[in-house]
Amino acid sequence: MVLVDTSVWIDFFSSSPKSTSLKLPHLIEARQVVTSLVVLAEVLSGQMQDKTRNAIRDSFQSLDRVDADWNTIQTWDSVSRIATEIRSRKLKVPGLVDRMLFYSARQHSALIWTYDLKLGALARYFKMNFVP
Repeated sequence: MVLVDTSVWIDFFSSSPKSTSLKLPHLIEARQVVTSLVVLAEVLSGQMQDKTRNAIRDSFQSLDRVDADWNTIQTWDSVSRIATEIRSRKLKVPGLVDRMLFYSARQHSALIWTYDLKLGALARYFKMNFVP
């Protein structure tokens, strides 16, 4: 199971995606890709036509999601403690959204596929990184 970060989706939808991003459809067909509402919100925040936005939203509906229960204090406490854990290991603390993705992936034993440097370093440190 692979949680695909926004950075990979943005690259995949670009006019000249990296060769690794072109492996994404094969992983989707194999039902190995999962997503999060956070990723969907970030992807849909990009500049695009309504027709494209609707097609992307519809496509994401077919993916399984690994969202945490964002309505509990325990979840947010765990997300905030990730920053402390990261600092204690002398790593750069990624932003809140990336920590939310990391937490969701960790809770569901998913690997993380990202081009983001901080999230990538975090995923590699915890042996959760996916390399296509």
